[in-house]
Amino acid sequence: MSIFYKVRFCLLTGLLSFPFLIHAQKIKNPLGSTNDLFGFLEKIIEAMLQLGAVLAVIVVIYAGFLFVTAQGDEGKIKTAKNALLYTVIGLAILLGARIIASVIENTIRSVGGSI
Repeated sequence: MSIFYKVRFCLLTGLLSFPFLIHAQKIKNPLGSTNDLFGFLEKIIEAMLQLGAVLAVIVVIYAGFLFVTAQGDEGKIKTAKNALLYTVIGLAILLGARIIASVIENTIRSVGGSI
């Protein structure tokens, strides 16, 4: 590839990216006022908790449906119990993640560190 093509490529790339550089100052933070790692992780955990809560409600309703339709069949009752048990375990993991993240954040902030 000759130097002419390299120079032309660089100029073309620069000219095409110039409008984006002008408008880069207008880009807003999609996470709102979050400017540090703790805030970012908190937003992610909160979103996961909200999604997990909705899914847990749906699965609990489904497990109830399985209990009703089991009609005494031990295999179906065991499936319904497992669905309910795993839903509770999943919710406990989600809430535990939130608690562990808060403990770690408070520990680091009390030591005086910042991330």
